[in-house]
Amino acid sequence: MGISLNVNNPHFLVMQGRIAQVIDMKPLQTLSLIEEASGTSLYENRKLASLKIIQKKQLKVDEISSIVLQEITPQLERLRKEKEVFIKYKANESEATVLWKQLVAAEFLSSSKKEKALGENVGSLRTQGEQLVTLIDSQKNEVDKFAKMIHDAKEREIRGIKAEWDLLQKDLGKLDKDLVDK
Repeated sequence: MGISLNVNNPHFLVMQGRIAQVIDMKPLQTLSLIEEASGTSLYENRKLASLKIIQKKQLKVDEISSIVLQEITPQLERLRKEKEVFIKYKANESEATVLWKQLVAAEFLSSSKKEKALGENVGSLRTQGEQLVTLIDSQKNEVDKFAKMIHDAKEREIRGIKAEWDLLQKDLGKLDKDLVDK
């Protein structure tokens, strides 16, 4: 069909003077003649060209495969490990965040309890302080009373001593006079 011959026709075309040559051909030569007459040799050439192309493409595939194995696969493994490390880091970070929040909450709760206890202590200390202030005031009043009593007693004693002194001075003056007169 490729060379415009009807292959389905049982009569094949053999050129004149070539019949003896066709009969004397060896089996491989006869095969090549039949392939050429039937047009399959054209496809054989295409097949060989395709095989060469396939071989070249296979070399490229092998080269690309070696590049993938030597360069990309180690890099891919490194990236996978980094991904695992990153995932662990993120998990640890989120866990740290949760733990930090729990710590802050615990500290807040502890501080609240301490504040409440200190508030109660402050209240009791205030009442004690107020009682002490009133006690101090009453003690001051008593001290002032005693100081006034002591002051009054000293003044009375001084007046009494002055009165006695004056009497003694008069008596001394009389005795001096009496002595001088005698």
